[in-house]
Amino acid sequence: MPKSMTKRLRQSPPVWRAYLVIGMLAVLIDFVVSGDLPKHLIYDALALSSAAAMIIGVRWYRPSNPRPWYLFAAGQVSFALGDSIRAYYEVFGGGEAPFPSLADPFYLLAYPLFAAGLLALIRDRDPTRDRSSLIDALIIMVSVGVIAWFFLIRPYAGDPNLTPLERAVSISYPLADLILVTFAARLAIGPGVRTQAYHLLGASILVLLVGDSWYSVLLLNGTYQTGAPPDTFFLLSYVLWGTAALHPSMRALSDPAPNPEVRITGGRLALLAGASLVAPGVRGVEALRGSDQDVAVTLTATVVLFALVLMRMSGLVNVLSQTLVRQQEAEAKRRESEDRFRSLVQNSSDVITVTDSLGVITYQSPAVFAILGYSSDELVGRRLEELLHTDDIDQVSTVCRALAESEGRDQARLEFRWAHRDGSWTDVEATVANSIDDPSVQGLVFNTRDVSERKELEEQLTHQAFHDPLTDLANRSLFRDRVEHALALRRSLDEPISVLFLDVDDFKTVNDSLGHSAGDELLLEVADRIRGCLRDGDTGARLGGDEFAILLEDGSDPPSVAERLIEAFMEPFRVQGKELTVTVSIGIARNVQNGDGADELLRNADAAMYAAKGRGKGFYESFEQDMHTTALRRLDLEGDLRRAIQRKEFRVHYQPIIGLASGRIAGFEALVRWAHPSRGLLSPADFIGMAEETGMIVSIGRSVLREACRQAVVWQTQWPSDPPLTISVNLSAEQLDSSDLVRDVKAALRQSGLPRESLVLEITESVLMRNTDKAIARLEKLKSLGVRLAIDDFGTGFSSLSYLQNLPCDSLKIPKPFLDRLGDGGRAASLVRGIIELGRTLGLTVVAEGVEQARQWECLEELSCDLVQGYYFARPQSAERIEALLRRHSVAQIASPRRSGASDGSDPHAAPAAGLA
Repeated sequence: MPKSMTKRLRQSPPVWRAYLVIGMLAVLIDFVVSGDLPKHLIYDALALSSAAAMIIGVRWYRPSNPRPWYLFAAGQVSFALGDSIRAYYEVFGGGEAPFPSLADPFYLLAYPLFAAGLLALIRDRDPTRDRSSLIDALIIMVSVGVIAWFFLIRPYAGDPNLTPLERAVSISYPLADLILVTFAARLAIGPGVRTQAYHLLGASILVLLVGDSWYSVLLLNGTYQTGAPPDTFFLLSYVLWGTAALHPSMRALSDPAPNPEVRITGGRLALLAGASLVAPGVRGVEALRGSDQDVAVTLTATVVLFALVLMRMSGLVNVLSQTLVRQQEAEAKRRESEDRFRSLVQNSSDVITVTDSLGVITYQSPAVFAILGYSSDELVGRRLEELLHTDDIDQVSTVCRALAESEGRDQARLEFRWAHRDGSWTDVEATVANSIDDPSVQGLVFNTRDVSERKELEEQLTHQAFHDPLTDLANRSLFRDRVEHALALRRSLDEPISVLFLDVDDFKTVNDSLGHSAGDELLLEVADRIRGCLRDGDTGARLGGDEFAILLEDGSDPPSVAERLIEAFMEPFRVQGKELTVTVSIGIARNVQNGDGADELLRNADAAMYAAKGRGKGFYESFEQDMHTTALRRLDLEGDLRRAIQRKEFRVHYQPIIGLASGRIAGFEALVRWAHPSRGLLSPADFIGMAEETGMIVSIGRSVLREACRQAVVWQTQWPSDPPLTISVNLSAEQLDSSDLVRDVKAALRQSGLPRESLVLEITESVLMRNTDKAIARLEKLKSLGVRLAIDDFGTGFSSLSYLQNLPCDSLKIPKPFLDRLGDGGRAASLVRGIIELGRTLGLTVVAEGVEQARQWECLEELSCDLVQGYYFARPQSAERIEALLRRHSVAQIASPRRSGASDGSDPHAAPAAGLA
């Protein structure tokens, strides 16, 4: 059938109902029509239509196992073939069909096909192979067999007028019905879903059996002819079978039973009881008829039925025994569970309390003694609110009332204070559940635990979150919050407030000379002196490092407070047995505008403090508007810089370093850039000074070092060379002073996997001159790691052969100013030649940086400089552009300007010889 037609049929009104109506009309027509040919046509049409309906049903509904329906369809086709042969005899043979005839094998073949289909359905519906249902089916089979023997089979078997073939065929029909009855009974009493298709299928089998029985009786009496009443039953069977196949519920007939356990109902017991009485009942009928034949048959049937009933009873007893055992096990588990639950409740550290809907305690677990000091008996019968803190009664009552009025087992979480027996208050947390409708509880269940330690810890954490851990003064967050509250209050009163910003002068010197522990001790003393100058309404805070702040309210005179503070600091401090004279610089800011906030006041006070530092040590300054632009710019830059570190806004760019002799890229210098969110990409000149002044350069330098090492490993892997590409990273004075430097370098090498000799750390000559001994000691530690060291900007400081001999360096870098006049002759070339010769004498690699013109390349090539870098070859670029450069120049060969015909260098931005820019 075409798919389009199938779709239209399935979308039309139920096809199964239409088929049933048309089939019933055909049965009615067959009943009233006369003539053998019309009857046989209707007979064959309905049989074949039933088979076709089964094939269509399988195609439409896709049952999990279509085999039963194919077997049913084959049986219907076999019936149709038998009818066609019988019609030939009666229509074209001019009389009744002989018996037996060629039609009988096809009639008889249909029954095993039907039985096989039923067996397949039974196996699908009952995967457990239910033994009890099989025994019940055998009981029915034996009972029906007894009836069939006496009334259908024995008359044929004892008829002397029948030939052996006629006798065999006549007996075969009731035997075939008996087989069909057995499987139909097994399907009927077995487990599985009872859909409409199931009932239609059962009705069709029942009608077929009735028709067969009637047909056999008529044959026995010699009164059967085409159109007799049994034919109507056969036709109804065809129609019902086809209707079952077209019903959508046929798809579920093969589905396994969701609950394969078969229960013994009253109807089933009545059916089995009746079946068991068939044999003696038939024997009684025979006795009334005066017949004593075949006593052995009824006796045998009775014995078999008795044995089957015993087997069935044995199965029932076994099931009952198993059920009893399961119930006993379940009861034991229930008791065990109750005992376990009772033990858990009795020994739980949580307190379990049950109250009725009025708040009266009906149960109290013994754990209450350990937490609150009460015994269980002391609390049962008391109202819960009697034990609650007065501030918590309303909250608990409201929640309990809402739970009591709610439907279902709702829960709520509460925190409140419960009275201890000694009169103190205990912080508790409780989960309250509504179990009023539970007959075993009938109340609200409080599962309560002591959270006093947690509350205390929360208070400690809150204090730590808003106080400086060293001095216990307010921290920046709390101080800012206090300023904001003061501003909000004073705006309504139209009164000003003041903020003093204090910075300890030369505090870094104390840290560097005496160590951080001495610095912390000094900060504690500073905090104490600040507290001594404050009134009750003032707020002192440590903002970080050596920076402190004071909030003045209630009309205080800020200059007087500042003078008092400066005077308090005149007395020497005693730190680690040493007397130290420490001063502070103070900036003062007032909220002169209603729009000023805490941040504006702090920035203004900070700006005034820097103005005070400009006057010297131990002074104070009040903020003036002309400081605003400079202060904001400085504060904005510092704030942006701090946020940039947090947001990782710094980018590393790389500039190639070229070997003059080989013409190849020998490595790269890592240079930091700031990807400012509003100002774009900033060069180091825009922020390095502030980073060094605030100490943030250490964090920035650490990040640059790690990223540069990681990127170098990537390039060494993708573009291997001999020797491998190097990476040069600059170290600031603050980094060199940092005790974490050696550890940071180790971590960067370990995390990236970069070979130690591939990392070059560059230190400017001026940095080395600040503290030569300390610098040499730090460089020795770095050198022991296996990294290489370079002196940057060589010749711009106080160059000395004595210190140069002591420095564990590997290379010198000639600064750009020395190269600017290179190529013009004169002293510039001699100076550069001298540095190169000095480096060669000391066994150092010499790098010329800032090469921007072809003539500089040529001169350096003539002077046999080792390495060069500069805009002539490539500007500092991102890692992505460097990789694109390396992909274009996989060998990275740089031709000499003389050999490549480069320009004379008159254009400082001329493209390099190898096109690397």
